[in-house]
Amino acid sequence: MILPAAIVCLALNIHYEAGIDSIEGQLAVALATLNRAQHRQANVCNEVFKPGAFEWTAQIPAGPSKAQMARYKSTATVAVSLQDFTGGATHFCHYQAFCSWSVGMEFKGRYGSHNFYKPQPKKGKK
Repeated sequence: MILPAAIVCLALNIHYEAGIDSIEGQLAVALATLNRAQHRQANVCNEVFKPGAFEWTAQIPAGPSKAQMARYKSTATVAVSLQDFTGGATHFCHYQAFCSWSVGMEFKGRYGSHNFYKPQPKKGKK
């Protein structure tokens, strides 16, 4: 079970990272965020606000309106119970940007305006 605070953190990340994306893109960002928190055995809020994890957290801009926040919280709630269609992605980068950290990562697909990646499996593991 995910706590209400985690839904708020996930909703904020959807807003700042994929607010203008399609619902598929927003869900993919939410799923990758959840995957990353699970991969690192962290809670969602700690992962979202981890220094350097997401650029928007360095200087938090104006927040979403009440209506937008309600929509993003709804999207976050759906994402929590949705089967992961990102193939376990833990990272994403705008498709037009070069993200040096993605070199050596496994490309999992493009959803909305982002490419999604996950770390390569360690040798001997799948």
